[in-house]
Amino acid sequence: FQADLASARSNEGGLWWQLGDAARATGLMQGAADQLRALAEVRPDQHGPALATVLTNLAGVLADQDALQGALAAVEESVSVHRALHARLPDAFASGLALALNNLGGTLFELDRYNDALAAFGEAEALLDGANGFQGVLAEVRSNQASSLVELRQFNEALGLATRAVRALRLERDERPDAATPQLARALAGEGTAHLRTGDPETAVGHLAESLALLAPALRSRTAATSDLWEW
Repeated sequence: FQADLASARSNEGGLWWQLGDAARATGLMQGAADQLRALAEVRPDQHGPALATVLTNLAGVLADQDALQGALAAVEESVSVHRALHARLPDAFASGLALALNNLGGTLFELDRYNDALAAFGEAEALLDGANGFQGVLAEVRSNQASSLVELRQFNEALGLATRAVRALRLERDERPDAATPQLARALAGEGTAHLRTGDPETAVGHLAESLALLAPALRSRTAATSDLWEW
């Protein structure tokens, strides 16, 4: 029953997170991670995916509390778990590893470790490029790469990646408007920034205005999906 108990703790932690009690959520998720870590040592293929998911959620809760070093430790462990799973079953766990690397890159970005973030995003891109069914995730990864390149003042390279991301996310939004709209808004803001840094303010204004137009309904309703969109 240890796996069921860990799952229940993780789910309860997620509910407390949604209710705004990050401290209680953290304790529950840490307890779930401890249980699943012990189980995964014995049966990694069976319990490793659940452990990785709990660690990812724990990283999110810690990041919400500005505990970025703790979030980094959690997401690094999640990547480590995914690497081990991917080594045994590459086809089954390539996308999971890519998503974990994308999360790692995001955390490193928040810590101003832009070169390290770029490396994580690059590895995620390599895993997703050419994979079926992950075009939206791949576009998000490329948008994140562009953000890192902007911080590293590699503006032309950033613009190229941002443009590819926006093009793909426009297509993705046609199929999944609710999920892809926030991603497209981020990518448009990133492409606008890249245009501005490469000396094209008129195009930049157009992209930023489109980003704001996409966000306006969600911002009025203050949905969780757009709570971090202004980190650009």
